[in-house]
Amino acid sequence: MPAGPRCRFAAIESLARLSALIASPEWRRWRRFVLGGGSNLILSGDFDGWCCTCGFQAELVGDDADAWTVRAEQGSWHDFVRWTLARGWPGLENLSLIPGTVGAAPIQNIGATAGDAERFLRLEAVIWKRARRSC
Repeated sequence: MPAGPRCRFAAIESLARLSALIASPEWRRWRRFVLGGGSNLILSGDFDGWCCTCGFQAELVGDDADAWTVRAEQGSWHDFVRWTLARGWPGLENLSLIPGTVGAAPIQNIGATAGDAERFLRLEAVIWKRARRSC
């Protein structure tokens, strides 16, 4: 993506990085654009503002006889599927190679492409305790 004269880029790899970015005066001064995979993006000109990407982040939070519970906060959906399979956790292999992000997976049309995604996903949301500017 060609950078405009005032384009700023931020790779958000953690909640701490996002919190620091939001607290900065620079963040409040410019428009913001969160870029997913970028596979269906066409730019008509320079973008003056912040362009942000979210790196992949996941962790095992539960392991019992019936299931592995994984918290995946951001990043590429395909990277998440590969991450689970690399650990020997089957179940999502038919949902690989689908473009999009982990955060969009519960609302994008993964199920129509590769099977019943709702059997594997639970949507959770973060609600800020006080009003903040959108990011």
